[in-house]
Amino acid sequence: MSKKLVLFVRKHWIFLSFLAYSAFCWSWVLEIDLARLASSSLAGKMMQITVLLVVTLMSAGIYTKSLKCLFAGIKKTKAQVVPFKLIMWWAATELFVAWVVCIIWYGVGGKFDNILPFTSLSHFAIWTPLGNLSRFVGFHGLSGVVFMLLVTSIRSDLRKFLVPAIFVVVVATLLAWGIYRIPSGPKVNVVVVSEHGQQEKLADTLKPQNGSMVVFPEYSFTGLDDEFINTKIKPQNPNETVYFVGSRFVYEPGKIKNQLVAGDTNSGYIYKIDKSRLIPGGEYLPYITVALFKIIGADGALDDFRAKRQIDKANGTPIQAPLVLGDMKVGAGICSSIIAPEDYRKQARDGANIFTNSAYLGIFNNSKVYGWQHRAMAKFMAIANARTFLQSASSGPAFGFDGNGRQLFYKEDTGITELSVSLNNRRTLYSFLGEYLGVAGLVWMLADFVRSRRNKT
Repeated sequence: MSKKLVLFVRKHWIFLSFLAYSAFCWSWVLEIDLARLASSSLAGKMMQITVLLVVTLMSAGIYTKSLKCLFAGIKKTKAQVVPFKLIMWWAATELFVAWVVCIIWYGVGGKFDNILPFTSLSHFAIWTPLGNLSRFVGFHGLSGVVFMLLVTSIRSDLRKFLVPAIFVVVVATLLAWGIYRIPSGPKVNVVVVSEHGQQEKLADTLKPQNGSMVVFPEYSFTGLDDEFINTKIKPQNPNETVYFVGSRFVYEPGKIKNQLVAGDTNSGYIYKIDKSRLIPGGEYLPYITVALFKIIGADGALDDFRAKRQIDKANGTPIQAPLVLGDMKVGAGICSSIIAPEDYRKQARDGANIFTNSAYLGIFNNSKVYGWQHRAMAKFMAIANARTFLQSASSGPAFGFDGNGRQLFYKEDTGITELSVSLNNRRTLYSFLGEYLGVAGLVWMLADFVRSRRNKT
């Protein structure tokens, strides 16, 4: 038995390695409060285990097949383009995996362009100086660079590329850091609210200095019309102006909306934008979850969820323009936007000079793995777009990164953090082009596949 096990491991070690890695990256699924959505704790655990098995098996299978195809054709590739092929192939593989595993998100509240990039090597790379390179190559491109360096250092037949590759990567990283390290805009005063839980809100009305922007957690403005905003925030003097951004529930006959709101203390709400990126399991149930509920006979739980928690998604998928609040052009998101880098990239491309996110994180039960990935995504979006990123949160951490990825603060208890941050109007290559290396890599993959089919015939 032990001999067969050893032979099995030797034969499938690549798949098993990816399986273990993917299981680690997705382990937070077992920590979230998915169980309370089901008719029993057993049903909830079944859902969690099913989701974990689906995404880890799919991820490991795709990575393994892609790697085998890559190495099978690498000898036929011209030597001078091998490092580029390694980068683009891996970027394309990651991009494909991040899109395909969204099967757990597909549903009435999902979007076709959702991605779940939790297995990306960029979650590690962004915490190193190499993270600056994301300004040139993007999220999956950065991961591709790491992959290329790992492969050329491990494989003896490719080691001749290692020193030139390191030289080019170091020079490109220094350029990416140097070109964008100094923000082009003025400094502004911001106040970021942190609440330990939805029941532990700030007791006093905030009175920041003139021209400040206050970032509130998700749902903070529920039940507040224009005339009652001053119960939450007001300027120190009547002739001054304070800006704000947050979200609220809006109740209409037969539907509930989660609405991004922003404005100032003189005008009230200037922006009211219905949320389009909804949270699976929190604001809608994906098809795979609905099917599982029906299989286990939990139709009552489905009806209860739809009546009490189902959020109505914004009509269509419009591109959200930056919110103009004084000198600030705010690229604002709500909760799940934290793992949607395209949303923030497009807002930077369209002129946003600062990013915010208003979140409620109670569903994640303080998962250490998700918390690390969550902050890694925020750090990526800050560095890659050279923009300050500020998150206000309830039942989770509030934090901020400047445009160079330096952490400005981190706060979990109820309170406020006031700080001066820089605006930046300069756009990076990534802000303009997005995940161009991943897309180009998919084209390269397709071309290789077509070529191999022709050779066989």
